[in-house]
Amino acid sequence: MKLILRIVTVFLVIGLVSAFLTQEGFAEMSENEFANMIKNIVKHAEQGNANAQNLVGEMYFLGKGVKQDYQEAAKWYRKAAEQGDANAQYNLGFMYENGQGVIQDRKEAAKWYRMAAEAGYAYAQNNLGLLYENGQEVLKDDIMAYALFNLAAVQGSKEARNNRALLKTQMSQNQIAEAQRLSRQLLAKIESTNNDTATEPDYIIQESNQIKSMGTGFVINTDAHIVTNHHVISDCKRIEIINSKINSRAKVLFSDEINDLAVIKSNSPVNSYAFLRGGRGVRVGEDITTVGYPLGTILGESVKVTTGNISSVTGFANDTTIMQITAPIQLGNSGGPVLDMSGNVVGIVSSKINELGVEKATGVLLQNINFAIKSQTLQIFLDAHQIDYKMKNADTKLETADIAEAAQEYTIRVTCYE
Repeated sequence: MKLILRIVTVFLVIGLVSAFLTQEGFAEMSENEFANMIKNIVKHAEQGNANAQNLVGEMYFLGKGVKQDYQEAAKWYRKAAEQGDANAQYNLGFMYENGQGVIQDRKEAAKWYRMAAEAGYAYAQNNLGLLYENGQEVLKDDIMAYALFNLAAVQGSKEARNNRALLKTQMSQNQIAEAQRLSRQLLAKIESTNNDTATEPDYIIQESNQIKSMGTGFVINTDAHIVTNHHVISDCKRIEIINSKINSRAKVLFSDEINDLAVIKSNSPVNSYAFLRGGRGVRVGEDITTVGYPLGTILGESVKVTTGNISSVTGFANDTTIMQITAPIQLGNSGGPVLDMSGNVVGIVSSKINELGVEKATGVLLQNINFAIKSQTLQIFLDAHQIDYKMKNADTKLETADIAEAAQEYTIRVTCYE
């Protein structure tokens, strides 16, 4: 049995720190330790790991840990891009568009952007949209540009939202309607590619009792829609959900691998649901409560509650869709709600750092660094798929016990069978 919660691997942590962040957070590390981290990333890259190859490209592009060299960056991006790494495909497209490390070639840029865009990569969707809008080495097509801006905007890209708003002023209502239709077609293609086993009928599949993963979810409305992480329900042949009020099967409705979000629907009715927080956004230092089913049934059948605070309102590389929390989480917490002190959802538990792995690689023990997807990102996802939800302002401070009592009614253990 695999109890799932995305564990950020050692070399990915190292790569993100070296490629995107300053070394300020690792001030206790010696130059030799930092050099060993870089060496470890390069080793993975030379062994053919696409993620590591892309990270080495970013190191050369930014001059982090190595001397800045655009040609070397392009070389490593290409290695990863040719293996299908969407991030690297976008990066290589960016270099072709701007003539960095390669001869400027917007037609080649469009090729790589298109590959990444078809994999659901928001930055590539936005940049490819700009090429279509401006008719740069591709036929000018405002409808396609608007559709691509739409896809990127749904994933939280402010630049894409601005580009879409500007383009909208130049388009007719019929063109906008056609672009919206095209957006839905493109999104359906991306989602079917990422989750092509989810639509296969249960009666065709020979059912298995082999558990693939376990996680947490929470009910979002009276239509029995349940929010969880994409990685909790990815490639499931059957999904079962249970808490003190529900014991049912569920099916995947929508899933977003990039933002690690999914909506599943219970086959049975529900009575309780969570509220998303309205009004002001979260703040550093704000107290929070997490609710979930860590380690599946190992720690017992009942829901588990932990407390902490918001330690940062951004994730790796200043990712504004993610926040860092100090509340302890374990395998199986993935997809569970992060609640403010009024009991409203402000985030969805997503991942944690492999503390022992980082300590072994760097000599620095990082504790209580856990990540949650912000509720604003969830709202964009739900709006894009026309999933209803309710919101409340954080007006009344509740006791943790009262928050937990309410949350256990709508928090669900999600079991995925292979």
